Formats: sequence, C-alpha cells, structure tokens
Amino acid sequence: MVREIMNTDQKPKHQVVSMKTIGILGGMSSQATAGYYHLINTGINQMCGGWNAAELLICSVNFANIEAFVRGDRWNDAANYLVSKAIQLEKGGADFIMMATNTMHRVAPQIEAAIQIPLIHIVDVTAEEIKKHGMTKVGVLGTKPVMEADFYRDRFARHRL
Repeated sequence: MVREIMNTDQKPKHQVVSMKTIGILGGMSSQATAGYYHLINTGINQMCGGWNAAELLICSVNFANIEAFVRGDRWNDAANYLVSKAIQLEKGGADFIMMATNTMHRVAPQIEAAIQIPLIHIVDVTAEEIKKHGMTKVGVLGTKPVMEADFYRDRFARHRL
C-alpha cells in the first residue's frame, strides 16, 4: 500500500518526495485511527528515510454518533453522516480515502457513489493479500453488523474468492 502512495520509487535522504494525500475517515475508534496513522507513517519513513512522513488528512468522527446509528439499525443515517465526512476529506485535498474501521465498510457503496476520488475498500485490500499468498478460502471474524452483511462475500466474489 505504501508504494502506491508514492509517485516514484524509493528516494534517498534529503530529497523532496512527491506523494499522494491520504484521507483517513477515522474515529471509529480513535485507537484504530491512531494505529493506521502510525503504520502508514512508519512505512513511508522506512521507504523514504530521513524525516519523511505521509501527507494525510484525518477526519475523526464522533464515535457516539456511529454507535447510536449502528445500535439503532440506522444505516442510512450512518451512511449520510460518513458521506458528509468523506466529502470534507475530498474537498480538503485528499487523493483517496480509507476508512479506519471494518464495520462501517457496510456503507462503503454510498460513500463511493458520493465522492469523485477512490475509496480504498478494506475487502479489496484483504482479497489482494489473500491471493498474493495463494489462499482461496478464508474465514472472517467481525462485529455482528459485519457478519450479518454481505459486503465481504460480495466483494470477495469480485476477486474470485
């Protein structure tokens, strides 16, 4: 994933590095968002060295709102809320968006339809890794909304998994 962010191959220290701006739709939970932030920046620094860090924007949502939408089975409200935040990231200059959450990928189609930049979908990235390792059958552990939804099954099918 880190190499895709870069516009060029690894650069020596003290050279200007051009990279895409990552938009992270986070706050679901703050720990997950912090984990993604750390992993992305560690990867960029390992690849580029020196003082290099990722160029990114984080929109941290109020998790209490997400929790209320999910527990109340208000998926349209959740989608509308996250769409508005994704649009903020897009307007802020993000080149693509990722969500630092598994469960809320349930509303990814609504987000993808509302923005003009790519949404990096967790299932697509997972499918690429599964195929890279030669696996054809995997199990998924997730929250109740993940396990009740079809987005893993449907997106895995697109990848012939």
